[in-house]
Amino acid sequence: DIVIPPIYDNLTMDSNYYIATSGENSKIVRKDKIVWESSTLKIDPYSNEGYFIISDSIRSRGVVDSIGHSIMSDKYDKIYEFHNGYAIVEKKGKQGLVNNKLKLIVPCKFDVCHNVSEGYVLTKRRNKFKYIRIK
Repeated sequence: DIVIPPIYDNLTMDSNYYIATSGENSKIVRKDKIVWESSTLKIDPYSNEGYFIISDSIRSRGVVDSIGHSIMSDKYDKIYEFHNGYAIVEKKGKQGLVNNKLKLIVPCKFDVCHNVSEGYVLTKRRNKFKYIRIK
């Protein structure tokens, strides 16, 4: 049996995994197996679609899936939660969109990106809104 030691400040549970975090220490435990852990990166315990955003004290560094595969990238200052297989990213104050492999789908040139659904993302640039097809 794997026991998560009582050194963590936060323990989040889901039907498939546990996320244990304390400062920069993070673990993903799935079915009694540690699938990912780090003593230098923290993990956002509130994931969506089985993807977890990992970061240091300055910026988002990548994504870990619920079975422990990680994709690291220093390209973005912030990676937001995944919805419908995509995540909004931010770089130098501008937003864009990536897929679950962190491949850029919509360039980081918009003031705002949101509402990823039904193959479209709503963007705003210079006070003008535009839907962009992503599929």
